[in-house]
Amino acid sequence: GGAPNCWGVFGEGHAEFAESSNFRWDFDKRRPELTTHRAYPFLCLLMLKDVLSCRLNGTLRERMGLAYSVTFELSSFSLVQGGWFQARVSSQPDKINEALEAAKRVITEVARKPINTLEVASSRQHLQRKHQNDMHSNDYWLSLLSNLQSDASNKDITCIRDIEALLQKLGPADVQNAWRSLLTSEDQLFTAVGTQGPNSN
Repeated sequence: GGAPNCWGVFGEGHAEFAESSNFRWDFDKRRPELTTHRAYPFLCLLMLKDVLSCRLNGTLRERMGLAYSVTFELSSFSLVQGGWFQARVSSQPDKINEALEAAKRVITEVARKPINTLEVASSRQHLQRKHQNDMHSNDYWLSLLSNLQSDASNKDITCIRDIEALLQKLGPADVQNAWRSLLTSEDQLFTAVGTQGPNSN
C-alpha cells in the first residue's frame, strides 16, 4: 500500500487523500517542538515499522503458526515524494492464502486495536539500542549524513543530533497517527502470491 517518504512527504494522489482525511503530522498542538521537528515523521514511521513487524510475527508466526518468516518494510525514500509499505510472508503453499488474509488484518486492524504504551516502550528500547550500536559503523554514519546538504531533502543537522531525545518523547498517539498516513483501505492494498521450488506452478 501507499506510504509517505521517510520525511512524511506524500506522493501524487496520496497527498489529496491525506488532505481529505484531515491527516496532519503536527496533529498535537500541545507539543509543537516535537511534532514540527524535521525528523519527527521519520522516527514515527520507524517506530511504526517496528511495532507492525512485532505484531505480524506475534500473530502469524507465534500464535497462528501460519508463517516461518514475516517482515514489514517501508520504502523510506529520502528525495522521492511518497513511497510504499510492504509485508512479506513466507509460508507453506497450503497456508499462504490464510496467512495473506491474516497479515492484511493485522495491518488494517490498527484502527480498532490502537498501538499501546508497552509496544512503544519496547520499540523505543530496540531502536535506541540499535542506534547506539550502529554509531560504531561507518556505513551508518554515511547514511545519517547522506543528503544533508541537498536542497531537495528535508534533512538538517538536527535530524542526526536529536534522534535519541525525540525517541524518548514519542508515545502511542504519535505512532498511531503515523499509521494513519498509510493507505490501508481494502481498495488501496495490493497483494501478490508466488511459489518456488520443484513443485511450484
